[in-house]
Amino acid sequence: MKLYSSFLVRCWVIQEESEKSVAEKLVFDIEHIQKGEHQRAASAEEAMQWMVTACRNHQPDEMEEESSLQAKNC
Repeated sequence: MKLYSSFLVRCWVIQEESEKSVAEKLVFDIEHIQKGEHQRAASAEEAMQWMVTACRNHQPDEMEEESSLQAKNC
């Protein structure tokens, strides 16, 4: 079985300057296209983990299942 989900990933690099150094903070905003869910993560690894979990847990609705069956029959 193949599991498929689409995601929109946005990434920010936030620079925080102090007198002695510049620190960078990453923020990832991930949107699961099919479900409309959002998640924020502080690392690419955390973002990827959320996407894999969301993909595994995504249950396609009947319409998606039907179109998949029709595509296989073509």
